[in-house]
Amino acid sequence: ASDVYKRQGVTCNIGDTTATMDDDSSVESSILGAAESQVDSGDEPLPVLLVISNQDFWYQDYADTRSSLEHSGLNVEVAATTIEMAKPHGNSGQGADGGFVTPDLALTDVEAEDYSAIVFTGGWGMAQYQYGFEGTYHNSAYNGDAQSRQVVNDLINDFVEQDKHVAAVCYGVSVLAYARVDGESLLEGRTVTGWNGAAPGADSGSQSTRDQIEANGATMLRSGSIGDSTTATDDVYVEGKIITAENYDSAAHFGEVIAAQVIAALRAKSSEKTLPVLMVIANQDFYHREYYETRESLEAAGLEVVVAAATTETAVPHAISV
Repeated sequence: ASDVYKRQGVTCNIGDTTATMDDDSSVESSILGAAESQVDSGDEPLPVLLVISNQDFWYQDYADTRSSLEHSGLNVEVAATTIEMAKPHGNSGQGADGGFVTPDLALTDVEAEDYSAIVFTGGWGMAQYQYGFEGTYHNSAYNGDAQSRQVVNDLINDFVEQDKHVAAVCYGVSVLAYARVDGESLLEGRTVTGWNGAAPGADSGSQSTRDQIEANGATMLRSGSIGDSTTATDDVYVEGKIITAENYDSAAHFGEVIAAQVIAALRAKSSEKTLPVLMVIANQDFYHREYYETRESLEAAGLEVVVAAATTETAVPHAISV
């Protein structure tokens, strides 16, 4: 199933909460309410993993996505090839401080089980994570190394295997296109949105991001084709557990949609929890070994056990029932 998200006049289901996205405030309040309800129930979402490149990530993709996720009540951890300070593209939305980001951890230290979703930001530096790309980029920083590409591809496979969300914005969508899951592109046969501009220069000649994505079997939507055609701010596309956004203008809404999807998935999982097993014994002369060995096995399997009898008075077993 595919869902197209836009800001104006669309209804989005967030778990049991249904919100009409008529304006930004209703989106934010609905997501925040769902997040707070989830925390109150004791099922707090795992953090979202935000992947950037150590050189030439797109700052606005990173900052706006992160801000929306955190404003929605989700924790965010940042990973890159190394934990050395990451440098964004020039003029990519950073302030006077330069927009440098120190990652929380290296990608080699990431375990998919610790996160609710993996999110790839944009910027040409993300080319270093393109597992299936066989060319050579003119900028050596964009080529990365075989180990880093393998680590990222393995992570994507782990998130897919664990049925978790895999998301990307702008040029980061090309990382998903070049990922290989069961021998084919993660995006094979899927519809996505992404950066409608050039890819980095390579020895194979000039390519657009669309060329790279569609060469891997995906269908890429036209710029501004979701919602308001005059802007990309609402261009976020969801197909199953894959979430893509067009560019930096879409990043704020992209973070909102990821948050809504993560919270909805957690609520659905919580509602599927197994009910307890009811064990019935007699108040007098039940067989104790049958009782405790059965209960022990059930609890070892992770099941809750509730014991019932004719009354709640203390039950007395057979004298020789061990």
